[in-house]
Amino acid sequence: MTDTSSVSNQSPLLISEQVVRNTIVIVSLIIVVVILRIIIMRALRALVDKGVLSARGLEIIIRLVDLIAFLVTVSVTILLFSPQFWVVLALLGILAFILYIVLFDVIKPYIAGLAIQINPVFKSRSLDIILPEHEGAISGRLVKIDAQYLVVQDVFGNEYYIRNDAALSSIIKITPIYVQLIVEVNYKCSDKSIVDKVNAIIRELEATKIPLFKEEVEVNLLEMSSTGVKLALKLFPLSTPIRQTELLKAIGTIIETIKSLSEEDCVLENVAVKIPGVL
Repeated sequence: MTDTSSVSNQSPLLISEQVVRNTIVIVSLIIVVVILRIIIMRALRALVDKGVLSARGLEIIIRLVDLIAFLVTVSVTILLFSPQFWVVLALLGILAFILYIVLFDVIKPYIAGLAIQINPVFKSRSLDIILPEHEGAISGRLVKIDAQYLVVQDVFGNEYYIRNDAALSSIIKITPIYVQLIVEVNYKCSDKSIVDKVNAIIRELEATKIPLFKEEVEVNLLEMSSTGVKLALKLFPLSTPIRQTELLKAIGTIIETIKSLSEEDCVLENVAVKIPGVL
């Protein structure tokens, strides 16, 4: 016959011993996690001092380490105090689902920021970033990579904050810093002289010297008809950001250059210069 009284008397003692043992395990785990975090932090700071890793990259990695340490501690705590294995799996599944729903959108920029830190494309002086939801490319100098955003300063000094995950999934082109202009020229020319006149305009613009801009001017033909032509110009400034007065002088030089090509057999009636997205 089983002595139920002895079993009932021993059960509270066994439970208390188990609680003490589990508590010791959890405290030990926290101590180990803290020590590992300190070691990782020192190792990463050494990489920052050597220039291998940036300060923002260090911040991103430490936040990810903290998140992983939290999940490990919670998981071990549940495993130690749960009497049934299926309860552990259910709780871990619920916790993982909640973290995925609540934190995924928050964590994603940090993970993308870490990928950006080691991506050689983002070490370039200037970039064209083409986002699906943004009309046209965001062009300019990459001035800052934050834990969640990267900052691009365009040629006029405007700053654009782009989430790291959006930047990482966008189309990236490494380009020099430039000002894009759209030049529209209306003319009255004979059919035989139109092509020659358009070619003359392009050659003259490519050879034009504009103050405070580099000598090379990139000219692309966009549209051409019997009454007019539309050209895309790229001017490369010597320094940024450029001032409005500098840009107005450049536009004036372009208009004067084109108007000087007007002749009796091909009269240039109107010249308009626009900045895409500005004018």
